[in-house]
Amino acid sequence: MKVDPSQLEDLLKAQLEANDSIEDISNTLSSFYAVNVSPTFCSSLFVPLIQHAIRNKRDLENLGSHYSHTIAQLHDYVCDQHIPQNTQIIKDATLFLRDIIKTYKKRFNALWDTFNLSDLSTRNLLQLLQITTEACFMMIDNQKTTYCGADTHRIWNDLPSIFEASLRCTNIPKSSIINAAHKLLQVCIHNCEFRMVNDSILENLLISILQVLKHSAERNASNEIVDELSHSADQVIRIPWLSQYLDSSSDKQNISPSLDILFTKTKILIESTDTMLVRYSQANIDTMDIDQDSLKPEIQSMHSTAKFNVVDKQFYEITSSIINMLVSLNPGDEKGFEIIAMLKDIASYINTDVQTLLKPHLQPLSEVMVRMLPHDPNMSDAIANLLGYSTPQFLQAYKKYTLPYAVLRAPDNESLAAISISLSMTITSLCKTNASDIIIALLMEQDMEVKRQGKERIEQMTGSKAIIRTMKTNNQTQITTALALDLGLPDKRLQAIEALNQMKGDGVNLSMYLSISIIAILGKVAKLINAKREKRPNPEHPHALKSLEEVMKLIGSDTHHHAVHLIKMFYTVSDINGMELDAFQLWNCFIFTLDNEGLKSHLNAIIRGLIQLICRSEHSVRIAVADTIKELLIGRYNITGPLFDQIPTLPPFDELQETRKFIEGSSEMQWVKEFNRSFANLCHQDDVEVLGAVQKMCYLLDQKRTLGTGVGQLFSQLLLLTRKYAHHPEISYAAAVCLGKLGAIDPSRIQVKFRDDKVYVLKNFKSSEENQRFICDLILNSLIPTYHAVNNEVTQQFVSYSIQVLLKCAGFTTVEDMKNVQRYKETYKIWLNFPPSIQEFLAPYLRSSYEISLSEKPIEYPIYSEVHDFSTWVRHWYCLLQKQAGGQARTIFSACMPMIYYGNLDVALYLLPHLVLHIILTMSASETRNIVNELKLVLETNSTLNKVDRNNRLSLQVVVAITEHCRQWMYRIGSEDKSGAMIAVRQFLESIPDILMAKASFYAKAYPQALMHFENYVKTSSNSVMQDAELVRFLRQIYAQAEDMADLQALFAMYTTRFTSDEEIIRAESLGKWKDAEVYYVNDIAKNPHDLSPCTGYLECLKKSGSYASIFYFADKLAETNPQWLPQMNASKMDAAWRIEDWGMLNKIVEQPTIETTETFIARALDSIRKNQSLKTAKYIERARRDLLGSLGSKTSESYRKSYPTIFKLQLLQEMEDAQQAWEANEIMPRISTLEQQWDKNLKLLMPQFQYMHELLELRRAVLYDVRPEHLSLSSSNIWLSIAKYCRKNGHMTMALDAILKAERKGNQLSHRERAKWLWKSGLKQDAVNLLRRRGTLIQPQDALILNSFYLKDKSIYNDVTARQYMDIAQKGTTKREKAFEQYGNYLSSFHSGRSDSTKLKVYMVAVRTACKALSYGSKYYYSSMSKLINSWVAIIGIADKCDDATKKEALGILAKTNNYMKKVLSIVPVYQFGKFLTRLVSHLTVENEEVASALSAIIEHVFSTYPRNSIWFLLNALESRAPLLAKRIEVIIDRARAKNSNTMIPLIIHQAVDLRGFLHKLSKYTPLEKSKTSLDLSEISAFSKKLKMTGSLLTIPRESSLFPRLPEVIKKNEEFDPFPGEIVTITEISCQVEVMRSLQQPKRIAFIGSDGRTYKFLCKANDDLRKDARMMEFNYMINDFLKKNPESRDRNLYIRTYAVIPLGDEWGLIEWIDNIIPLKAIVTDVYDNLGIKFLQIQQAYRAHRQTPNLLDEELLNSFKNILKQCPPVMHKWFIKSFPEPNQWLASRTRYVKTLAVMSIVGHMLGLGDRHAENILFDSTNGDTVHVDLNMLFDKGLRLTVPEVVPFRLTHNLVDAMGVLGYEGQYRKTCEVTLQVLLNNREALIGVFQTLFNEWSSPKAKPGMKNKADEIMLLLEKRYQMAAESGVSTEIERLISTAVDMTNLSKMFPGWAAYI
Repeated sequence: MKVDPSQLEDLLKAQLEANDSIEDISNTLSSFYAVNVSPTFCSSLFVPLIQHAIRNKRDLENLGSHYSHTIAQLHDYVCDQHIPQNTQIIKDATLFLRDIIKTYKKRFNALWDTFNLSDLSTRNLLQLLQITTEACFMMIDNQKTTYCGADTHRIWNDLPSIFEASLRCTNIPKSSIINAAHKLLQVCIHNCEFRMVNDSILENLLISILQVLKHSAERNASNEIVDELSHSADQVIRIPWLSQYLDSSSDKQNISPSLDILFTKTKILIESTDTMLVRYSQANIDTMDIDQDSLKPEIQSMHSTAKFNVVDKQFYEITSSIINMLVSLNPGDEKGFEIIAMLKDIASYINTDVQTLLKPHLQPLSEVMVRMLPHDPNMSDAIANLLGYSTPQFLQAYKKYTLPYAVLRAPDNESLAAISISLSMTITSLCKTNASDIIIALLMEQDMEVKRQGKERIEQMTGSKAIIRTMKTNNQTQITTALALDLGLPDKRLQAIEALNQMKGDGVNLSMYLSISIIAILGKVAKLINAKREKRPNPEHPHALKSLEEVMKLIGSDTHHHAVHLIKMFYTVSDINGMELDAFQLWNCFIFTLDNEGLKSHLNAIIRGLIQLICRSEHSVRIAVADTIKELLIGRYNITGPLFDQIPTLPPFDELQETRKFIEGSSEMQWVKEFNRSFANLCHQDDVEVLGAVQKMCYLLDQKRTLGTGVGQLFSQLLLLTRKYAHHPEISYAAAVCLGKLGAIDPSRIQVKFRDDKVYVLKNFKSSEENQRFICDLILNSLIPTYHAVNNEVTQQFVSYSIQVLLKCAGFTTVEDMKNVQRYKETYKIWLNFPPSIQEFLAPYLRSSYEISLSEKPIEYPIYSEVHDFSTWVRHWYCLLQKQAGGQARTIFSACMPMIYYGNLDVALYLLPHLVLHIILTMSASETRNIVNELKLVLETNSTLNKVDRNNRLSLQVVVAITEHCRQWMYRIGSEDKSGAMIAVRQFLESIPDILMAKASFYAKAYPQALMHFENYVKTSSNSVMQDAELVRFLRQIYAQAEDMADLQALFAMYTTRFTSDEEIIRAESLGKWKDAEVYYVNDIAKNPHDLSPCTGYLECLKKSGSYASIFYFADKLAETNPQWLPQMNASKMDAAWRIEDWGMLNKIVEQPTIETTETFIARALDSIRKNQSLKTAKYIERARRDLLGSLGSKTSESYRKSYPTIFKLQLLQEMEDAQQAWEANEIMPRISTLEQQWDKNLKLLMPQFQYMHELLELRRAVLYDVRPEHLSLSSSNIWLSIAKYCRKNGHMTMALDAILKAERKGNQLSHRERAKWLWKSGLKQDAVNLLRRRGTLIQPQDALILNSFYLKDKSIYNDVTARQYMDIAQKGTTKREKAFEQYGNYLSSFHSGRSDSTKLKVYMVAVRTACKALSYGSKYYYSSMSKLINSWVAIIGIADKCDDATKKEALGILAKTNNYMKKVLSIVPVYQFGKFLTRLVSHLTVENEEVASALSAIIEHVFSTYPRNSIWFLLNALESRAPLLAKRIEVIIDRARAKNSNTMIPLIIHQAVDLRGFLHKLSKYTPLEKSKTSLDLSEISAFSKKLKMTGSLLTIPRESSLFPRLPEVIKKNEEFDPFPGEIVTITEISCQVEVMRSLQQPKRIAFIGSDGRTYKFLCKANDDLRKDARMMEFNYMINDFLKKNPESRDRNLYIRTYAVIPLGDEWGLIEWIDNIIPLKAIVTDVYDNLGIKFLQIQQAYRAHRQTPNLLDEELLNSFKNILKQCPPVMHKWFIKSFPEPNQWLASRTRYVKTLAVMSIVGHMLGLGDRHAENILFDSTNGDTVHVDLNMLFDKGLRLTVPEVVPFRLTHNLVDAMGVLGYEGQYRKTCEVTLQVLLNNREALIGVFQTLFNEWSSPKAKPGMKNKADEIMLLLEKRYQMAAESGVSTEIERLISTAVDMTNLSKMFPGWAAYI
């Protein structure tokens, strides 16, 4: 039966598509050959077979040879068929081979997109390289293969790269690639005929082979590899056909010049190669230390050297003599054509082009050509053609030679005439167009007669006497620059100076003249520097650096005006190997041309540059540099000495030792001064200054001084530097070092605000002032950094052009004009705002005249779909948009076009959002639609994650950046703006689908924006949208990136759709359930055994759970299954090895291939420390830091919290470095002791999370102890105990026990304490007690403290007598004494229950003294101790008042003793400890007992006398109290303080305070004549006008920070402490403008002007008792303290938004005003109005219905449900409108949720009611919840006519604003944390409440108040008890359910507005 070939073709296609095995496909092809299937079809199969191989990349290691043979068999079959395409497969293979090479070298994106080579790993690329190389070998070796020309030449050219490829990925060269390359080399040599020997390729090939050979020998490769490589090198040297070709010429004397050239060249090549082989074979490889990375530059260096070898030099010399022959010829001599042919042959045989060969001889060639032009045009044409030009082209290209010769040297005028004819120009036009070349030649001509003849010739032939002057004037910069460059030639220097003097004219000195052209001169010098860096031969102006020195000398002291440009150039020269001496000469010349002021201005940059140079230079140069530094700092000390704090730290070179000692001993080295200056310079615009500052900061931070409150600002600036200077490795690296030295401080302890310095154009480029600001910012932050970052002179010229145009656009002119011309005065002020260094940099551009023309291409929409790469899309779109810009915007955006056109994407990406916004605001709706459609095209193209490659991800980032910029613009314009511009931008944003933007933002890693768009999509969609499993999954992915995992956990709990395995893992990891995560990972591995991702995740889980030993087993098992994973598996094993102290294993693994990560670098560093290899240790630490820099610079790290993991790793590296330095010190023990103390402080500052604590302690243990030699090592037992402590506290009990046992083995004498705590937590209480007690009489105070804590938790463990004994022992300790007395106080609190009055009196007396002692040692238990003190004292008074006669005497005696003790208490307790309770002390002055009152008065007086400015505000309230006794006693206190301190500020403070109180009281009562008046001008009211100015006022602004002291956690004896740190802001004036509020009492909003210049607003309120509000606010202050001290609440940044409430009388006072707060009702009403909802009518109808008598519960519920339908939840809209920028939106909403939740729980626990929709307000600047009117406390709302049956307000609008999760997630979690904090501080809170209720229980209190106080106390205790018993989660669930219950809400009073 005949087989149809087409069916076989279909079969093969199906097999390829189905991914059948290569064996099956090969068998099918074998059947093809038998039935003569189409050879054309077969010749097209190379690409499909390679695609098949890529799809099966995991098996290429085993199946590679199958692919090679299959391809070769295909070729063999095609050759048999004799078709035209018989070499197609070879062609495809060689092209593919080249693609592979370019791709793995990271230089190229493969042309064949079907392969997606850039997505493959290097290992896979090399496997494909091996397959293709073997296939090529077999195909070329096939006898049937005919000559394949270009294809085999392509292979020959690529052979060097194939050999080099064997070095990739592995330490030992890959033998399979070497073998394939060797065979391919053989077949190329023997089977291919090359017409010409290319020595460059031969040398490259030899160098590559020898490099691989050298590396093989170093890495102990097999003998087979070495033999094979040696044979390959020998084969290249002894190429058979080359030798035969040379030997065939027996008579070497008579061969042609061409053969002679070839013969000589080849012999030299063979000889030099033999030498290389011998050198490498004899090398002592044992002493060589070259790793794989170091080979790359070495190979490149050898390649570049190979291009210019000995052979080339010989032939360049021959060329010179031939040129001389040509020059000597006369016109018409035919011998010239033979000479030209010889020159072509030479160029051909040395493998170079003619232009390169003849470059040194262009001038004589040009002169010959011009001389021949009028008389022998054929010869002129031949010379031009020799260089690849026509005659006109030649004349134009080399006009700097042709025209000067024609003008000055030509024998007659015919040459110049002939040139003009050839170029089709008149003589005049020719001279003007090429004026610079002619004038330079004239000026530099030394023969005066020749010069005269040249001038006359020009004047005669142009017919103009003024032509010379015109030519000079019009080409001044070009001529000046060329002449300046001749200054570096000794034989031309004097003539050049003379020429410059002729050019400058009269009235201008040469210094100023050269300054004008300095930018152009530097541009020419930059070309030489680039040529030197790139090792280009024969650079233009090789003497340019010497010329620059001469220019600096001529400019003299004015050189400092150009310092920025010059210093930048000096740094560049210093970076080039071999140019260190040149750089030093430049620096030296620059330094000694500066005057003193110039030296001062640039000293930092100069020293830093010299330091950089000395670090790179050899000894002789180092000596010279060191001498210069010494001269600057010691020799010129009178000038530079005061600036020592600016200079960077000198490195420890011997040459600098004398100077370093001199500096260290200088009195100018003051730390604070240096720190402040360095910090200021971190913000400098000049990167030289920034680098100096950040390096200095590294030095300063080494001194471990306390930074105080400025640490947050320092973090902020350093993080900004890592992003801003990502392109500047020195600055970013130094910033990373500083971050490591600062350490990973807990984010909740410091405020790190990420600076947004971006300038926003709010007026659409229509404001010249705003445009000027934008241009200045663009130049400073984009263009100047770009200029400094690039070393390409062309790009620098583009930047220079942009700067020039922008400066002109901004209105800047020359400095002289701005300074002297009136109309430029304002511009000059702006100019002066630039730092001096920036002024120096920009000044030359005020005179420059760059011109650039660009070819324009038509660009139309759509763009994204028509281009193939990201950069092209950005450039094209920018080009199109800038043409549409209008007005000054067009000038600004087009100024940057040259940079962007030629590929500067950074500037384009910065400007594009501004440009798009401008078009939206300016152009028509159709243009906006075009932009929207372009953005949609990007979004829709990349709507799924698996399609998003790097380029597309970058495109999405552009879209996100544009929309984010527009939202930022809206945010800054203001949400209330309703202009057309705001509408246009809002419509633009709304026209982009939210779901697309959500996905784009997610893929672009802009997670806040992704969440905002996603939630907006959900809110505007149907209710069922969250039933879509894919959308829920997407939301989980967003929340997985959040800082707080509470929302993610809630989402998992709320939507229980089937979770994917990845989601299960995320859920388990977010909960810290590592074992659960391990199970899912194992399942994933079983499903996908060849997927690396779950394997690495599984190993990470093992690490997190401490299962280090298991890592070895599983890593080996996984590597055995997938050998290609060995580097990844080794990385995990390395990390585990040092953690379990398996140093042998670590030593073994470091020799094996591993991936490079921070963790592997740390492991390698530890291994190097053990081996005492300090340099390697330092190298690995540095590489680890650099590895971390990438993550710091990314957008996803744009917050301190998100950067925290990276900063933590930087701290690890810094501690490694510190430990190493300590062990290398001369005195090890003192250094280690100091280091341990510092580390203890750092540990306390760390984020209190187990993962960080454990990681840090493990590394400390290893680096400080474990890796050290045993005979030197200290014990690591203390660190093991610390590890045990943190493991125990976090529930890792097994890990904790392991650590305890290791500490015990290390001999730690204190490990029993940690073991006792472990036993207690494990439930073995008696064992824990026995372990501590069995030490008998040896029980130490620290042991007693632990026993006391056990006892207070469980009093059954031993009896009271024993407890008292241990309490006494604990109090005798030297540490933790406050805790000991606090424990005793708690013991006493529980002791007096049920005792007799006599016993109680004694207990209370002891309790008073115990509390005082606790307060004398610290404030950790402040509220508990202070409340015990006051309550116990009051209890004694109470018993003394009511006890019977039997105990009366005893009671009075104890009271007297207590009173006497309290009168002296301030000798024990620091006075500031009473500051926070001052209001309580004042309120107790109503006590009748005079002795008690006397003691209280003494304390109050002492507080007032010590802190009069702050405490006077608490006393003013009582001066006119309705309680006469209180008023009288306060008056006595004030009078006594005045009298005792008559010579201090106190009398004046009292006078000013009383006077101000009277003023405010009068103002609070003042009623305007016009009732409707809403404002007052106090300056027009005589009763107030004279009191407004408060000159000399000492009164502080009454804010929280100035009213309540800051307390130290530990009080150290005889140590000064300032409880009111920072600036004291006093009242200097009362603003005359007062706003009258529209309410019944007409409170007035007043403003105090502070001494700091700021305005502080307060509400002056009458007829309202503010005392309850004040007490409530004090409670809030206290709760904020508790929230700050609790690790979890501090980590979540929980707080109550507070404000100062200052009662100044019984029914009036001040309330601190908060700007920008809006009531809930106003927010919702405004949104309803915009939606057209008639809220007022709906509300009135509902209230009317609620007045219906006797409504049933069901009726109430139905009515409530009805109004909810009419009033939907809308508050989320307010957040989007108020915070349109996503980061602001998310941050504000987070604050809203947290502050609402905290106050919900606090309010509930205090029984706070009256939370109607106008008593809860929101800050429109940050989302904070603010509660006002806080006087309905202690469940008073439950006793209203309509009881408040909900615990707090949680209505549907409040829930709506929380997002799609509602009250789940953050709200619920915050409630739980807050309640837990309140429960943890239950005793302190109850105690504080008791102090308030004591006032109610006093004899002077109103009747019934005592009972009320008892009831409330009982209520509070019951509420706490209930929460504790039911559990926090259960209680929160109950409270939330009650708060949102529809039935409860329907019963609320209508005015409470539960429907809002």
